[in-house]
Amino acid sequence: MSHFASRTMRYQPTAVVAIAMFVLFSQAQTNANAIDLRLRGNPDDVIHSKDSPLFSSTSSASIGITSNRIIDQRTVAFQAALGYGLLSTESISITPFASGQVITSKSKGSPEEVTSKIASFGAASTYKGPVLGLPSIINVMPYYMMNFEDDSRLAAVHSSWTPTMTRCLNDPIRLSDFFKGRICSNASTEPDKDDITATLRFDTRFNAGFFTNRGLDPIINQDYARLGIRAGITIKGSWFDISFMDTYARGLSGYYKNTNHYVLSASFYFGTSGNIGINASWRKGRQELSGIREDLIGINLTARY
Repeated sequence: MSHFASRTMRYQPTAVVAIAMFVLFSQAQTNANAIDLRLRGNPDDVIHSKDSPLFSSTSSASIGITSNRIIDQRTVAFQAALGYGLLSTESISITPFASGQVITSKSKGSPEEVTSKIASFGAASTYKGPVLGLPSIINVMPYYMMNFEDDSRLAAVHSSWTPTMTRCLNDPIRLSDFFKGRICSNASTEPDKDDITATLRFDTRFNAGFFTNRGLDPIINQDYARLGIRAGITIKGSWFDISFMDTYARGLSGYYKNTNHYVLSASFYFGTSGNIGINASWRKGRQELSGIREDLIGINLTARY
């Protein structure tokens, strides 16, 4: 078998995931009322349907050009997660998903190469109801991740608790009320559809992973358990949103003692549906689920529904 054929077969699984996601996205746009498909950037965001107050704070699928500040490279990056609302009741939902990330990079004087190829699939199960006296969302998401760069395979569970406090935490408030200090106050009023809003985001999370194949980096690819939080803020208008999110996890076991990843993002949408737009972002730190370290500044075409 030729070297080219070998590389083609090696990259095929992730390419298939990427192509399938965009095909399903185009189909879902014409059948939005009949199919509960959810396109996001990260798998843990598929739990929020489009009518959820937290939808505007979810990540978007993206493809675009970025600058990798760690190794001084220009890259083309694709990242998406596609979920399907298999079961949805007032208190329980189940959302199977598939996700993928492909990054090709080129340094000055060097040929283009693929630096990241990851695909995963699983299902997010959520409970919506009171926890510790607060309306909450509890998410338990088992998944299987395939890293085609280091040939590792990972079986893992991601879980999170997202509490809600009316016009205070994980619930939108008018931006004018936010700046007037009316957050968490009865003086604030329910925002209208066209209002610019601010949402303070917070959740706690636990991750555990077990490698079925440690691949080419057995020292780094150790079974792990991590406990952490995600916090940030999203400002949203009818045709834009700006957000900052920081995800920190403390390693209870495994190679990494902690992971810290933050994303500063500004998106501007074509029309007021918030489905397709242009995004500028800065992503820095070690990703929570994949463990990949990045420092990327990029301009992307994004899609979310």
